[in-house]
Amino acid sequence: MLPVATAVLLVSEAVRPGPARFRVKNTARTFVAVLWLAACSAHAQTPAEALFRSIENGDFAEFSRLVDTGIDLSTKNKPGESPLYVAAEKGQLEMAKLLIARGADAKAQTPNGESVLHAAAMIESMALMTALIEAGAEINAVNRDGETPLHWAAMTGTFLAVKALADAGADLDAQDLRTGNTALHAAASHNDIVLIHYLLSKNVRTDIRNNNGLTALELARAGGRASAVRLLEQ
Repeated sequence: MLPVATAVLLVSEAVRPGPARFRVKNTARTFVAVLWLAACSAHAQTPAEALFRSIENGDFAEFSRLVDTGIDLSTKNKPGESPLYVAAEKGQLEMAKLLIARGADAKAQTPNGESVLHAAAMIESMALMTALIEAGAEINAVNRDGETPLHWAAMTGTFLAVKALADAGADLDAQDLRTGNTALHAAASHNDIVLIHYLLSKNVRTDIRNNNGLTALELARAGGRASAVRLLEQ
């Protein structure tokens, strides 16, 4: 972007007054141009903002260019999320791989305690989850509600994320603090037959009670989840 002073000079030259009757109008145009250029300069993106924008837009060329400048990969956006967290949240596997290769911290957490695996838990991609786990992300990390990435994957019915976490040794019987639910409770509450069947095949406990004193089967009954009830009764 041109410096404001230079840009103003160019604009001023472009609207240099001719006959007297046009001078007032052209002066007004110059004044508006000055204000507009000043506003553009005041709101110019910082490199960090540009990095997050490139991730949001899926613009890998711009993203890699910014990374190559040596930008601080531990920078955070306004919600306190790292570039790796946002890349995981958006399902940007290649961006995540590049960030990891350049040393991004896979253990970084948001102010609420969410890890990059919490973000990736809502994306149907074993490759993404595996890359983050191999980079050192904690599979049983808990946020302030005591929810692990597995809880998020189960609550959103993201089967491949559940499988990737299970394959990596995640605690399949973990209970969150807010509700006391396990992944099986979450699957039962959503009548997610595929996920219930998978969790049962992994020998998860079916006798765990949540904060309301309900097992996954009882929760399914209370919610009228007939298919889940039939499967859990077997």
